[in-house]
Amino acid sequence: MKAFLRKMNAFVLLAVMICSTGPAAVSADWFWPVDDPVNESTIPALSDLVLINRPGFTDRLNRYAWSMTVFKDELYVGTWNTLGFYIREPSNGAQVFRYVDGIAWDQVVDAGLYNKNNQGLRTMVVWDDPDDAPDKGPAIYGTTMNAEDGLEVWRTFDGDNWEVVVGDGSPYPNGFYAGPENDSGRGMQVYECEGTEWIYLGTRGYHGGELWRTDDGVTWEKVTDALSLGLGSGSIAMATMCVYRDDPQMPPALFVGTWGLGGFNVVKTYDGLHFETVAHRGLNRRTSQGVAKLIVFDGKLWLLGINYVYGFEIYTAGPGRIDGDEDWETVATDGLTDKNNLYAWNAIVYDNGTGPRLYIGTFNNKKGFFLYSMTSDLKYAVEVGPDAPFPSGMGDVRRYGARSFAIYDGRLIMGLACIYAPTQIWMGW
Repeated sequence: MKAFLRKMNAFVLLAVMICSTGPAAVSADWFWPVDDPVNESTIPALSDLVLINRPGFTDRLNRYAWSMTVFKDELYVGTWNTLGFYIREPSNGAQVFRYVDGIAWDQVVDAGLYNKNNQGLRTMVVWDDPDDAPDKGPAIYGTTMNAEDGLEVWRTFDGDNWEVVVGDGSPYPNGFYAGPENDSGRGMQVYECEGTEWIYLGTRGYHGGELWRTDDGVTWEKVTDALSLGLGSGSIAMATMCVYRDDPQMPPALFVGTWGLGGFNVVKTYDGLHFETVAHRGLNRRTSQGVAKLIVFDGKLWLLGINYVYGFEIYTAGPGRIDGDEDWETVATDGLTDKNNLYAWNAIVYDNGTGPRLYIGTFNNKKGFFLYSMTSDLKYAVEVGPDAPFPSGMGDVRRYGARSFAIYDGRLIMGLACIYAPTQIWMGW
């Protein structure tokens, strides 16, 4: 445990140093200027944004709407519950809320599902497992952040009754045998390969991220890890995943984006077991420390990045086979319109009747989060931000992140990440 804390403290210190020192502290050969191909649009797409929850729901320590999904036509939100900012702060445990009939919220999980060390439910996916009992149907699978015991994985078939399938009380101990060294589940993705459908789960661990999978929801196997992939222990998280068919002669590939101190990497697999690296060390920008999101839009694979020094970058690849760094094109740098946009934190494709756009929410701890919408011809509008229809942070700098998205009842749903303020859920159209 002491070794883990030392690693955590060193990591936090490095991140703070990077955030505070600015560009002068970084070698110039880690960055090169480019002319971004994007052009600002003067026509935002959203006509309104409406707050649909009491901030924090029933607990003002619910700082993040950390995960979000639609299940059986109802919207579910998983929270990060913490007194402050760092993950070892006091917590009442992760909570899950369900939006009932578009009118009110119903709490379905409290107190970290019997373990308050489960401070947050970081990721949720819906999976209709063909190998499970046929009368059960689809289920929500979610993974937690637990710095004391190690991550857990939960599931529910009805939204009301939740069970632990990795962690205390299950066949697998917290953190997949690594305990708090695997403190958090990050990316989760349903992926079919070789005739079998799986859930893949990426972990965050300061010994290097790991990749696990299950084909029945309860039996898990380790697929690979950062060291085995040659990415080094500095690749601390398998952070985000996406299925994208980059080669018509091959089955769809699973792409995995990493997070690491030496720059992000992206790996892909066609068979679920054998991986190749298709983006190396932040695409030659080692200040690009992580992939926040991989998402398909307009027939291309989009990579939304994290850069604590210069502001986030956005890249696209495809259509066509993606084999290496040369296959990625730069769409945006420097946080698009503000270098304080350190993350392009999450994104979703949404069409409110004006055509599909990629909505991108940012992390900005100086001004509050921004929300952009981008068209297929790389025109963007600032929907939330300075001089936009809605102010950055929706008027409060403590609302520093647009953390989760969903489409519910034809509307765009956005969950916020806040520091020392309760989370909010906004509905737009």
